[in-house]
Amino acid sequence: MIKKSIIERVLQKALSNGADFSELFFEDSISSTMQLLDSKIVKSINGNDYGAGVRVFYGHKAIYAFTNDVSEKGLLKAAEAVSKAEIGNKTLTVIDLTETLYDSTHKILIPFDSVPHQDKIALIHSIDTASRNFSAYISQVIINYMEKAQQVMIAKSRS
Repeated sequence: MIKKSIIERVLQKALSNGADFSELFFEDSISSTMQLLDSKIVKSINGNDYGAGVRVFYGHKAIYAFTNDVSEKGLLKAAEAVSKAEIGNKTLTVIDLTETLYDSTHKILIPFDSVPHQDKIALIHSIDTASRNFSAYISQVIINYMEKAQQVMIAKSRS
């Protein structure tokens, strides 16, 4: 995602005006949403959220900046912005960027991007039909379908 040396420079820049704590959050997410109303697909949206945020704390005060420019220059610009928003009295500390990997507790058996769009629409329509056939009293069915794949990296200045 982002080189360790760049992360270190970004966190140090964020701390450079005396902040107590800094963190860098990077996200690359792909999502898809569909909505069925009156047995018709009325909404279908696909998107990609990509970017990074830099946050610092001065005591209990948090300051945050976001950018979709994840180059070293873009990240340092965001770090500089948050560092200049306040003045603290902490001195810079060495940042230990020990990597910790976590296993996903929710294993993906079938990646959503491997399922054809028409199959997803057919599934939504089958749920609509089953819902309406359940009882004559059911006159309206609204189905919201969402899928999301997200990669996240979080780096912080201390434990």
